Amino acid sequence: MQIKVRLSEETQGYITELYELASSLSWSGSNRALLQTDGELPIRRRLRELLVLLKGNDVWVYKTDNIKMLPERHEIPAQPDPFNGELQLILAAGPPGAYGETSIHVDIDAGQPRMIRY
Repeated sequence: MQIKVRLSEETQGYITELYELASSLSWSGSNRALLQTDGELPIRRRLRELLVLLKGNDVWVYKTDNIKMLPERHEIPAQPDPFNGELQLILAAGPPGAYGETSIHVDIDAGQPRMIRY
C-alpha cells in the first residue's frame, strides 16, 4: 500500500480498514474463518462503502498487481525460473485524476531485475 495524498484522520481510518480487509482476503493473509462466519457479500459491501467514502473525500484508490520474482537478488539469473514468484496486490491512495488521468506512479519491488527478451 502506498499513500500519495494527504489524509485526514477520517480518511486514514478508511484506508487502514480497506488495507486490512484486502490483506485478510489475500492468499498470504487468508482469513477463512471471516469468510465462513460473515460470508463474502458483507465484506464486498464494506469494501464498496470504503471506496465510495474515500472518493467522496477526494481520495482515489488505484489497484493493480505485480509478479515479484523470487528469490530476491540484484543480478539477472542465467536461467530464470518463471514459476518462482509471488503475485502482489498493489493498492495506492492518491489524488483524483486531473483531465481524465486514471493512473498514478507507484514504486514496485520486482524482487530482481528483469530482462525483456525479444
